Amino acid sequence: MIHVKLTKLLFDTMRADLLRPHPFAHERVGFILAKKEQTDDALTIFATSYQPIPDGQYVNDPNVGAKIGAEALRGIMQKAYQSKDCILHVHLHEHSGPPRFSKTDLFGYNQMIPAFHNIGGAAVHGGMVFSFDSAIGLIWTSKDGEPVPVNKLSIVGYPLQIQKTGVGGYV
Repeated sequence: MIHVKLTKLLFDTMRADLLRPHPFAHERVGFILAKKEQTDDALTIFATSYQPIPDGQYVNDPNVGAKIGAEALRGIMQKAYQSKDCILHVHLHEHSGPPRFSKTDLFGYNQMIPAFHNIGGAAVHGGMVFSFDSAIGLIWTSKDGEPVPVNKLSIVGYPLQIQKTGVGGYV
């Protein structure tokens, strides 16, 4: 089982950034840095910070909703290398109900996320797509392994919100 936990403050910060318009990108993306705890039957990922992508690090590509350049990837990989953190690439699909990964999402994640393992260490990395009231996620526990779905997302605040991903209702 994979459980992602983030504070309501971090979630609200991320969501506000992902909803901001961009001069040419149709959507925003960002990164969550996180710590992990592994037990025999569960992997828990504790989000520690949200890293927005500066406007100038987006690439103007009308074929995708958002594309970021090498500078953004190098920057987040450097931070994760120094802190030994996990990296989660995040973005928002602006609708209610369970989101799905687009073909573009899956292609990009399969190229980008295994490369995060090149920074070494025991961190896991992944991607999550949020909707207005739900989320879906995949975690790569190794560079060569297959991604594993996130089973549960908790947004810790008042009131406590826990959900299975893809079900809806955490907002």
